[in-house]
Amino acid sequence: MMRTLLTLSAVLLFAGTALAEDEHYDGSDPLLCTVMNARQCDINGCELMDDAALGARKFMRVDFKDKRLTTTAFADVTLATAIDSITRKDNRLILQGIDEASVEAEDAKAWTLLIADPTGMMTMTVAGEEFATVALGACTPVE
Repeated sequence: MMRTLLTLSAVLLFAGTALAEDEHYDGSDPLLCTVMNARQCDINGCELMDDAALGARKFMRVDFKDKRLTTTAFADVTLATAIDSITRKDNRLILQGIDEASVEAEDAKAWTLLIADPTGMMTMTVAGEEFATVALGACTPVE
């Protein structure tokens, strides 16, 4: 399993580098991001999330124009959250927001998405009241 993840990570790194020769991750083009590895943690420790646990969150679309992060869930239901902050720092694009579906509930979630330029590699963190999720993956520009 670990060997497969390392191989997949290497392939994504080289693919991301090749794609990035013509594209830059500066917030001008919409992005499609794919989560390749995610762990959810609570007070008892961390667990690797499989594809079933990730569900629709495995693929995310970043729309800079509308400042939205969206996924398409089962039955074609779109889940969206606002991007509250977009910052560029040291060849990194940093997006942050609060899950608007749960802002007034006890399970409100804050998230941060960091995308490296020029590779497109991404790290996402989601923090809730009693858990945190860390996801690693890659983003690519889309039309």
